[in-house]
Amino acid sequence: MTHHRSVTSSAGLLALALTSALSAQSSFNLLANQTPIRNQGSRNTCVTFAAVAALEAAYHRAGYGRLDLSEEFESYAGKMFWLHTNWQDITGPNVTENQVGAFGGGGGTGHVRWLASGMRVPTESDMPYRPGGYDLGAHRSWQDPFWDVQKNVNEFNLDPRNLPRRALTASRYYRGSGFAMLQDPRSTTEIETVLRNRREVVWDFIVRGDRSGAIWHADPNGAVLGGHAMVIVGYDRSDPDPRRHYFICKNSWGPTSNPGGYTYIGYDYVQYGYAAACFTGVRAPGPWADLAFVGRYNLCFDGWRGTLDITHLPGIAQLWLNEAGVTVTDRRIGTFFDSNGQAHRVNGQIQGGELYFWFKGGFPNMRWDDQRESTTGVGRGFHYHLVSTNDGEMAGWHHDNPGLIPNPPIGGYARRPSTILGTDGFLRPSFSGSTPTDVLQYLGTWDLQFDDVAARITFERRDDSIVPAAQRGVWAGLVSHVLEGGTRRPVTALVNISSPRYLDLAFDLADGRRVTTDCYMLTWQRGVFAGAATVGGVTESIYGVRTGAFSSGGFASYGRGCGRGSTPISQTGSGTPQLGSTVYLTLIGQPNLPVALNIGASDTGTTSGLRLPFDLGTWGAPGCQLLAEPLLVQPARTNALGRADIAIRLSDPGLVGVGFYSQFVQLDPAANALGATFSNGVRTRLGD
Repeated sequence: MTHHRSVTSSAGLLALALTSALSAQSSFNLLANQTPIRNQGSRNTCVTFAAVAALEAAYHRAGYGRLDLSEEFESYAGKMFWLHTNWQDITGPNVTENQVGAFGGGGGTGHVRWLASGMRVPTESDMPYRPGGYDLGAHRSWQDPFWDVQKNVNEFNLDPRNLPRRALTASRYYRGSGFAMLQDPRSTTEIETVLRNRREVVWDFIVRGDRSGAIWHADPNGAVLGGHAMVIVGYDRSDPDPRRHYFICKNSWGPTSNPGGYTYIGYDYVQYGYAAACFTGVRAPGPWADLAFVGRYNLCFDGWRGTLDITHLPGIAQLWLNEAGVTVTDRRIGTFFDSNGQAHRVNGQIQGGELYFWFKGGFPNMRWDDQRESTTGVGRGFHYHLVSTNDGEMAGWHHDNPGLIPNPPIGGYARRPSTILGTDGFLRPSFSGSTPTDVLQYLGTWDLQFDDVAARITFERRDDSIVPAAQRGVWAGLVSHVLEGGTRRPVTALVNISSPRYLDLAFDLADGRRVTTDCYMLTWQRGVFAGAATVGGVTESIYGVRTGAFSSGGFASYGRGCGRGSTPISQTGSGTPQLGSTVYLTLIGQPNLPVALNIGASDTGTTSGLRLPFDLGTWGAPGCQLLAEPLLVQPARTNALGRADIAIRLSDPGLVGVGFYSQFVQLDPAANALGATFSNGVRTRLGD
């Protein structure tokens, strides 16, 4: 026991000695960790500049180098993600509950707390700062009644001209791991202590006093200019004159004439502070997958259309609800506007890349915490995944009934329009096809999108022999293939006979992953199916859109060949002209002579300007014509029977639906003065 008391006593004495030594330091600074001083321009964004500057310094101290993080994103997204915490003021589903990203204001310490409680920022290059702000037209004031309408706010906040896609899909985002509020933002002793513990102080204060000299000082007669935020990064009280004691501040009004461009505030000026905070650590930077869901979507579920605005991430505003004493869970996602323009609040959650959301037709103004099944009714529940991250496309399925009642899923998709008011996000199938009571409605080609993979599937014909014996009579089979990664692979495609809206697919990708799906043909937008996909064991979503009717391809002869006397040499084609297969072009001519197969993309002209067909009589080959553009020449030789076969592997996806033209030339000195004869032409058209 005595030994332990001795150790404790020694440790206490050492701590006291260190504290006394630190207190005796007349100057201390963290200048080595600071990034360059910047200028916020005329905008009210000092609060984000202060918080982001402190975060940059904390990362530098943690060994991540000098970062340039996006103040613009923190300001813009902070306004969009904020929630008005007094629900009584939100009197309808189209009454604004968040803020406009263009406006500034708030507190620097608030941004510190948020950046350590879920909020994150990308780099400056992902969303550069706009010193001049945004084009707000006639609505330049945040108090303009125009901004009281949720739809108006959404159309500004989600406009890709204001919120670039790259800001939502960056590879790394940065945030704090914790924060501490100073007990007294006017205490010079407490500020010094925090600085000596190697933490910058984000300081909110009222701008007033005398700012005319190198050091700002208190002045009871000075004009009050409003709130401001800076980062305190050091202090110096080494001068015997207390009026020369000052804190070193990083100010977003640009550099001053002081060393390093820093702003100096006297110890007496600290009396104007009203809040102060610091980061206590940082987290390793990384992706923020949930953020990729943010945006405006043209939503189509079973053919019903509307606009889905995802303006919020569930839980991102929990800090503000908690601080306001609102003890509910933040489940907000955004707003859905149906085809009649009626607004509906949308709640949900994001888990593992899946967006699960709901809205209630009978209760459009759901509070932030309202669940899908509650006293306010049952909402339509959607399970969607991103199928194309960069393009911002989602697909999946929804249920209209309560979760405990078995009911089939119904397909749907959501895609970003090219402009904020656009409708080009809705898929446009080449044609709608037959009614959904017909198994054969799927025949043809379809583009697939899932898990950032684009593929093309072709349903060729019905053949129930491919259906497992136990499932025959319930499911019909479609002979199908998929084109992905430049190769063609077979697909197991089954259609429910009693309800042909349901389609199951199974196939392998080029990377070896197995894909199985559970899809649904949309009732009110034929030519589109959507649903769930399992890709390599991971649940995803998928959609398919019809691009054309099925064509098996074929060969077509054109023109006439020439030969010795009245017997022309002739060309024919055989095989199945589809991508990934091999076809054969055959010549019947004179035996044991060299031949060449000309292959080209045109039968009307050559790249050198020669018009086809071209009469070769003037070249010494009367009755002969050049019928195909000779871009590629394949040599061969006829056998003793006068036959030559040339195999062509069809591997270029650009040939699908188009094909190529070909013509044989046989070198025959006995035929004419040119010493060559020419076959008929053959057009090989690749099917789907």
